[in-house]
Amino acid sequence: MLEAFEPVKQAVAENRLRLAIQKPKARKLLILPTPDQRRWAPAGLVWFARALGVLFIGSSLAAAYAWLTWELMHMIFACTISLVSLRYLDRIAAHFTQDKALSDEAFFHAGRESGLIELEPVTGSAESR
Repeated sequence: MLEAFEPVKQAVAENRLRLAIQKPKARKLLILPTPDQRRWAPAGLVWFARALGVLFIGSSLAAAYAWLTWELMHMIFACTISLVSLRYLDRIAAHFTQDKALSDEAFFHAGRESGLIELEPVTGSAESR
């Protein structure tokens, strides 16, 4: 069953509900969009996400090589770059998905049907913090 878009958008604005973005699916949407998903993701953002993905894979391979050759400092540096690039890619994908879901009703419904976007109630209020 599809939720109505405007009440969900209002609940998010009032901080009663939040959109939980599935990061692996959001990452895949940006790095390898299917032909029907290409209308959602801007080409510049797709290429930037792909560059971060290549950086992640390259630094992971460099870390594995450094581990095999016992070059500890190179391994630590490559692992750090690998984790930072993956975290940055996840952050970009989640922000893009959330912004797009709150501005485009068709994207919101497509994301809900695919499992990319889940709705979570916000627990606790601002006064209790």
